[in-house]
Amino acid sequence: MIEPTVQDFIRACTELSLDAFRKQVPAPVLVAKTRRSDQTFQLAPTHMNFSEKKGSAGQSLRRIQHQMPVLELSQLVTAEQAQLKIGRSEDNDIVIHDETVSQEHALFYIDPRGDLIMLQDLESTNGTTINGNLLVPGRAVELRDTDVIYFGDTGYVYFSPDGFYQQLKKMSALVSD
Repeated sequence: MIEPTVQDFIRACTELSLDAFRKQVPAPVLVAKTRRSDQTFQLAPTHMNFSEKKGSAGQSLRRIQHQMPVLELSQLVTAEQAQLKIGRSEDNDIVIHDETVSQEHALFYIDPRGDLIMLQDLESTNGTTINGNLLVPGRAVELRDTDVIYFGDTGYVYFSPDGFYQQLKKMSALVSD
C-alpha cells in the first residue's frame, strides 16, 4: 500500500471546503519529518515553513515537504477505546521501523474530559519529545497543531484536521503563486 503524501492532501484541500475536508480527514495526522540523523542534508526546495511554538520570540522554523508521508490517526475517531499505540513491534497500531523506537513506545488517546488529543510515553528507551521537551514516562501531554514529535530519532509534525487544512491551504497558495 502506498502512503499518502502531503502533496495528495494539498490537491484534496484545493477542491474541498473545510467541512468536506473534515469528512474525508476526520482524525488528526502526523506528517513525517526527516530523521534527526538525516537533518544534515539539504531539504527539497518544495516546502512550507511554520513556527514550532506559537507566540514565542525567536521562533525556530521547521519545514514540511510536499513529498513527506502522512499518517492518519484514524483509530482515534473510529475505535471504541479511542486510543492507539505506536512503536517498533508489529502489534502496534502504528509501526515505526527504526531501531531508536521502542517496541511499545507511546500512546495517543482522546482525553475523556474533552476532545483533546493526548500523547503519553510508555517508558521508551530513547524517549519521546514534543518541541524538544522530553516527556516524563507515564505522564500525558496535550497535543497542539504544529507540535514537533520525536519517537527516538523519528520525527513527525502533529495536526488536527482543521489545522492540517489551514496549513495545506497556505501551502497550496505558495504553489500557485
